[in-house]
Amino acid sequence: MIKLKATVKSKPVSSLEEVGRLIAENVQEGALVEILTKDEESNEYLFQLIIERDKLIMIKGKEIPGEIEIWGEIALQLLKDFVGNGAHVNIYPLNNENLRALKQEHSEVIGSTPKILLREIFRNYEALKKPNITITSPLNLREPLKHLAKELTKESRKFGYGITSIVIETEEIRMALGSGKEYLIEIAVKVTGEGKISLEELKKKLENLSYKWTNDLSKVAGERCIVRRVEIQS
Repeated sequence: MIKLKATVKSKPVSSLEEVGRLIAENVQEGALVEILTKDEESNEYLFQLIIERDKLIMIKGKEIPGEIEIWGEIALQLLKDFVGNGAHVNIYPLNNENLRALKQEHSEVIGSTPKILLREIFRNYEALKKPNITITSPLNLREPLKHLAKELTKESRKFGYGITSIVIETEEIRMALGSGKEYLIEIAVKVTGEGKISLEELKKKLENLSYKWTNDLSKVAGERCIVRRVEIQS
């Protein structure tokens, strides 16, 4: 029996999109996902999913109490039908060794489950995934700039875009003797998805957010911080 540790425990959800968000935010290489939900008559069902990177490779479910299991596409359709009635989610991240062991243990079910990309199950799945964030800056600016990256991600999601990566670089400029120094900040944001607004409109919103944030950052750092450029890539 494989011992796994849950990083998400009994998290309440009420939609398939919320399940997708939890998976996107908590799964890297793979995961075992358990979803306890109920039908319209309040009969409880437990579904188990095995995720490998960006694919669903196994799903099975059964009524509790009960021994009869439902596999594959039928199980997936029942999960979609029931999750809106309320559910609780556990997520157990898997390393390569655990994933191989589970694949062997559930080989028959996996063989009966069509391999489905998660973006085909969960709406806007790519937009929900955590972006890769790279920050090149002095130590005193690093944490505030991480917060800025999170705010840029939230702002993009509001308008239907996901962010796959954010690169923030700073350049230190020394001022005249006794005048201190300032930091020029360049931000490159790579987005995915079809948003509710154009990329040009999104760029303006991210620029305005960055300008406001760096004004506050200047006060925290005690040095002048200026956004030189915000670039949007798709």
